[in-house]
Amino acid sequence: MSRYLERTEHISRYIKVHFYSALDAPSVAGYEFIENSILNMTGLESEYKKKIHKKNIKNVNYYVLLDETNPVSIRNSVNRARENARGARDSISAEIWSSMNKFYHDVNRLSADDLSNDKIYPLTEKILENCAVVKGYIESTLLHNEIWLIMKMGMHTERTIQVIRIIKAKLADIEFTRKQKLGKPVENYQCINMLKSAEAFDMSRIYYRAVPTLSEALEFLFFNKQFPKSLVYNMRHLHNSISRITASKNPVPGSAEFDAGKLYSQLNYATIQDVEDNLDLFLDNLTEKIYSIATKTEQQFMSY
Repeated sequence: MSRYLERTEHISRYIKVHFYSALDAPSVAGYEFIENSILNMTGLESEYKKKIHKKNIKNVNYYVLLDETNPVSIRNSVNRARENARGARDSISAEIWSSMNKFYHDVNRLSADDLSNDKIYPLTEKILENCAVVKGYIESTLLHNEIWLIMKMGMHTERTIQVIRIIKAKLADIEFTRKQKLGKPVENYQCINMLKSAEAFDMSRIYYRAVPTLSEALEFLFFNKQFPKSLVYNMRHLHNSISRITASKNPVPGSAEFDAGKLYSQLNYATIQDVEDNLDLFLDNLTEKIYSIATKTEQQFMSY
């Protein structure tokens, strides 16, 4: 449930930020550019091309947000989150169930008519508000016991994955602007969109006392230990959640706890200078390790 909520939140915010960047700066971020960026971030480029021949912003938004044939659409993610909540009603609060059920009905009332240009902003805002309400009840109405820890484990796992997806998509966009020789202001604009997609722009600007450079933006999203969307922050809390559930003083090598602790330690003592010369390899290796940990936690805690 937590993983589906986190996925829904990040994809919705990415669409909101990038859709409106096309309105703010049509000369450097037109709809075709935004379509490609959204499909790249969600990993749906090849599947979209197989199913839908005509690419336009409305078709892309429908496919990513509402298409029932797309397994990772917002509609399907919310439906699965609600189904998981329904199956765990004896372990969660009435407030979580009620807000999740409302979220489900809100999303399933939507249709293609709700995806016109003037409706995307309120639509994505409503989705983000629903995510915030459910997550708020998770924090404020549950005992902070194993059930809560499992939810936090899912949240930090998926948040790490989605932030990596955001970074990789924006690095690809920035590389495209460089090849097209669109200039430094366009590159900076894409860097700002990357930070906004992770709700990191304001805090990074406060932290660096200026609009961050690309290197500083990546440093902030990778290694800032105090920012809740950074990779190192989420790996620390993922490892802590697993450790508190297992209560093991000596985790077995190869276990989810061992691998999460090892990966957290590597991130905790890394710097941007260690990774910026080969960002693609760093992010690909990190993604592979996160998915491996996710598989192990599922096998260890969710299999019966």
